Amino acid sequence: MGMPRPRLPIMRKPRLSSSRRPAIPGPRPTSEVRTAIAALPPVQREVLRLRLLEGLSADEVAERLSMTPAAVRLVQHRALTALRAYLASRN
Repeated sequence: MGMPRPRLPIMRKPRLSSSRRPAIPGPRPTSEVRTAIAALPPVQREVLRLRLLEGLSADEVAERLSMTPAAVRLVQHRALTALRAYLASRN
């Protein structure tokens, strides 16, 4: 099957906007992040929990949730996109 793709670290430096300021300045209060996660659909919350908190691979999550690995990655992408949008709107 070949070598697994290397994983990127979860924490990255924020990208700078054209004004050279971070899009989401500073760390977020835990309650605000929890509220954003709670607003996600259940399957998105579960995929994020398993992938980010439990550290499972897309294949492992797919097996647990009866999904394909590609579907897991898509759900994760959509969940993270929704979280970014929610938190950016709270500025």
